Amino acid sequence: MRLSQPQSLLAILIALTIITLSAQAVDVRISNPVYSFLERADILGYLDKPLPGTKPYTRIDVAKQLMAAAEHHDEMTRVDRDQLEYFFFKYQDELRYLGSDVTSGYRSFWKYIDYRPDWLYPNELDMFYFEGEDSDWQIAMNATGKAEYYDRLGENVGDPSFGSTVVGNGGVLRFRSGRWSAFGAVADNHITMHTDQDLPIADSVRYPYDVSGPTGSSPDLLDFYDSEAELTYQNDHVVVHFGKGRQRWGDGNTGALMINDHALPYTHFRFVGSWGPITYTNVQAHLQTEPRVIQYKYQLPFGPYREIFANKWYSAQRLEFNVHRTFRFGVFERVIYGERGLDWEYVHPLIFLQGQEHFTGDPDNMMVGGDIRWLAFNRAMVHFQFMFDEFVFADLGSDDYSNKWAFLTGVKIVDVFDIPNSQLFVEYARIRPYVYSHKYVINRATHLSANLGYAMQPNSDNLVVGWTQQIARGAAVTLTGRVSRHGHDPAGVVLGGDIKYSDHEDNAIRADIPFLAGDLETQREVGLAVKLELLQQFQTDFNVRYIERELEPLVGEVITSDDVLLQAVFRWYPVF
Repeated sequence: MRLSQPQSLLAILIALTIITLSAQAVDVRISNPVYSFLERADILGYLDKPLPGTKPYTRIDVAKQLMAAAEHHDEMTRVDRDQLEYFFFKYQDELRYLGSDVTSGYRSFWKYIDYRPDWLYPNELDMFYFEGEDSDWQIAMNATGKAEYYDRLGENVGDPSFGSTVVGNGGVLRFRSGRWSAFGAVADNHITMHTDQDLPIADSVRYPYDVSGPTGSSPDLLDFYDSEAELTYQNDHVVVHFGKGRQRWGDGNTGALMINDHALPYTHFRFVGSWGPITYTNVQAHLQTEPRVIQYKYQLPFGPYREIFANKWYSAQRLEFNVHRTFRFGVFERVIYGERGLDWEYVHPLIFLQGQEHFTGDPDNMMVGGDIRWLAFNRAMVHFQFMFDEFVFADLGSDDYSNKWAFLTGVKIVDVFDIPNSQLFVEYARIRPYVYSHKYVINRATHLSANLGYAMQPNSDNLVVGWTQQIARGAAVTLTGRVSRHGHDPAGVVLGGDIKYSDHEDNAIRADIPFLAGDLETQREVGLAVKLELLQQFQTDFNVRYIERELEPLVGEVITSDDVLLQAVFRWYPVF
C-alpha cells in the first residue's frame, strides 16, 4: 500500500512517538528516589567518599555509589536492604560493566522480574533491548509517562481560583560500548495548562511567566509546551553532556542558591571531570527572557514587523574537594550576559569569570559562592551554602543596599530517636534585597521569569522543618512545617523585593535598606506528602498543604487568608 504525503508524515510521527516512549537515561533525573537512598547511605557512612555536590548524576555514577553501599548490606535495616536490592535490579547493566556480580548475594532482587511479561522485557529489564556478540554493546529503551494535577481551595489575597495540569511523554535511547564508555539520548515533551492567579511564594517559580504576586499580571489562562532532550557521553573520568534539562548545585532539601532545579529546563552544555578527590564542573547555558528583549526589528514587505529577540547566556564553573569522607567543600562562580553571541572568553574552562567580567567593565551579572557538607556527628549531616551577588567588604553586615548576598544552611539527621528509616531535616535560607536582579533586563538571574536560584524573591527568608518516614521500599510519608517571609516593594518604590527591579531603577532606594523592608508578607504552612509505588515503576505522589497568609502593607490594613493546596502526580518509570 502506498501512503499519501499526509499519511506518510502521520506514520513517521507515530513511529517517532513509539521510539521516544523510552527511558533509562544516562543522566538520572533529580526527582528519582535513588537520590534519597544514596544521601541516607552517605550520612550513615556507607559510602567511600562524599556524594558530589552537582546533580544530576549519571547512571554509572549511581551504580558506583550502590556498589559502595552494598558493602554494608548486613548493617542495613530491612527497608534499606529492599531499596538497595531494587536499585541493584534497576542498574544491573551498569553494575555488570563496573565489574559487580549482581547475581551473587543479592538474588532476592530478581523477584521483581515476576511482574514483567517475557514478550515485553526480553532481557528481564528493558522493553526494547539489542546487544552485540559477547555483549560488547547494548541498546536499550523503555516507556515513560507523566501526569500531574495541581489545584487550590480556599481564600487568597487575589483571586482564589487556581488550577494546573501537566502531562508528558518522551524517552531515552541508551547505548553502551565497552566498560567505561556510555552514550545516552533523551526526548521528553510536556504540556502545561493552568489558571495563573496569585501563587504562594514558594510556588511561583514553577511557571515561566509572571505569576509571582500582587505586582504581577498575566492572562487568566496560559497553555504552554515544554520539552527536554539530552545527549550524554561518559568514560572513566569525564562526562560530556549537551541537552535541555535541569541541574542543582548543593545539598539543600529546599533548593540551592545559584543553580537550582525549580525553573523550567534550559539548553546547556555540561562538562564534568573527576580526578581523585577533585571534581570540576563547567556549564554553558542558553536562557530566555520574559518579557522578551527585542534586539532589533524590521518591517516585512506585506506590513507587519519581524522582531528579533536578544540571546541570553550564562557561564558557570564549580570546583569541589573531598577533603575527607566526612567533609567536602566547593567553590563556584557564574556570569549571566546577553544581547550578544556566546562570549568565548567566558567559555574557557580555566579562566576566572570574576576577573574577566571585571576586566570588561562589569557589564554582566556576576555571582560567586561556596558550600560545605560535613558529617558533623553520628547520623547527621550539616550543610551550608553562601552566595555573593554584589558586596562591599567594608559594609558587610550592614543594611547597605549594595550588600547583595544570600545563604542557605541546614542539618539532616537519619534514624532520629533510633526510629529506623526516618529523617529529620531543618533548613533556613535568607536572601538580601536586590539579589538576583540587575540593571539590564537581559542579565537578571532568570530563565523566562523564573528564578534560576532559590525558589523565592529577593528580600525573603524561609524556615522549613520536615520529617520523612520510609515505610517500605515503595512508600514514604513526609510531614513539613514552613514559615516564609517576603518584603514586597510598595507601590511606586523599589526596595529590592522583586527580581524584576534593580537598584538602578529611577524609584529605587539607594541607602540602608533593612531586611524585609516594604509590605511584609508572612506565610505559615503545614504539609503532608505521600509517595507510593503501587505497581512496579508506577510512582504516585499526593500532596496536601494548608497555608495561612498575612500581608502587612506599609499603608493600609492587614490582609489575611487561608488556602489548601492539592497536588497529585503520576509517573510511569520515575525518571522525571
